[in-house]
Amino acid sequence: MIKRLLTYSFLLCGLISYSQNNFGSLHSNYMPTNSVFVNPSSMLDAKVWLDINFVGAGSYVNNDLVYLDGQNWLGIARDGRRGTLNISEDDIQYNQSRNKYHVYNRNFVHALAAVWSQGDFAAGLSTGVRSYTDVRGVPNYVAQFIENGVVDYVVQHDVNYQMERLRVASSQFGEIKG
Repeated sequence: MIKRLLTYSFLLCGLISYSQNNFGSLHSNYMPTNSVFVNPSSMLDAKVWLDINFVGAGSYVNNDLVYLDGQNWLGIARDGRRGTLNISEDDIQYNQSRNKYHVYNRNFVHALAAVWSQGDFAAGLSTGVRSYTDVRGVPNYVAQFIENGVVDYVVQHDVNYQMERLRVASSQFGEIKG
C-alpha cells in the first residue's frame, strides 16, 4: 500500500512539474514567439534580441466514449519517444454507460514565427492555422455505430433515428499576426 502511494505521488509530481514547465515556457521572457500568443506586449521585455520558430504543431482530443484499457499516458509518451509503441485494437474500449456523449478537439500548426526585441522597441510576425470543434449531446445509438461500425452492425439497420439537442460548434481559421 505504501509503495503504491509513493509511486502515485511520484507520478503526480511528474505531471505537475510538466504542466509547470509548459506554463513557464508559455510565459517565458526567453521564448517570446510562444508568449506573444497570450500577451503580445511580452515581446518588449524579451531577454533575447531575436527568436525564430520555424514550425510547431499540437493536437488535443477529449471525449467520454473511447479510452485505452490498461494504458496510461506516461507509458504511451515514453514508448512513443522510444519507437516501441504497441497499441492493438484490443486495447481500445468503449464506455456504453451514458445516454449522451461529448467530444472536443483542438489542433494548431504554427509556421514561421519571429520576434525581434531591441531595447524599448520590438516587432514580431507569426503565421498559423487553428481548428476548434466541440460536439455535445451525441446520442447513444451514434456511439453504438462508432463502436460497431455501420456496415457490420445489422441490428441498427432500417431503424429511423431522431437526434434531439445535438450541439455542434466548430471554428477553423488561418492567421497572420504582425
